[in-house]
Amino acid sequence: MIQWMRDHPATPWIAGISIVLAVAGAIGASIAVVRIPADYFVRNERPRPGAGRIARNVLGWLLVIAGLAMLIIPGPGAVALLAGLVLVDFPGRQKLLRWIITRTGVVKGMNRLRKRHGKPPLHTDDPGRPRRKARFAGA
Repeated sequence: MIQWMRDHPATPWIAGISIVLAVAGAIGASIAVVRIPADYFVRNERPRPGAGRIARNVLGWLLVIAGLAMLIIPGPGAVALLAGLVLVDFPGRQKLLRWIITRTGVVKGMNRLRKRHGKPPLHTDDPGRPRRKARFAGA
C-alpha cells in the first residue's frame, strides 16, 4: 500500500479534494434545504425572463454536468446534480423535482433538517390537485 502511494503521489490530493467537496456539498445542500420556501414544490410559477435567468441556467447546467462527472469520479455528484436540476429550466422540471422530493426518505430527511432550524415542513401535495387513492394488492 505504501509503495502504491509512492507510485501515485496525486492520490492524497485527490482524496483530500474529494473530502472537501463532499463536506462543502453537504453544507451547501443543508443551507439550501433550510432556505427553500415550504411551498416551493407545489408552486406553478413561470420563470421571469432576464439576465439572472440566463446566469442561473448556465450555472445549473454546469452543476448538472459536474454532478454527472462526479458520479464516476470522487465528489458529491448527487448533490451537485440535484442542485443543478433545481436551477435549470426545462420542460418537466417541476414534475421531476416533485417526484424526487416525494420519495419518503428524501422528504423526511429534509423536513427533519428544516425542523431543527425552526422552519415549517415542505409541502409536497398541491392542495388544488386531487390525490390518487392508494392501490392495494388484491383490491
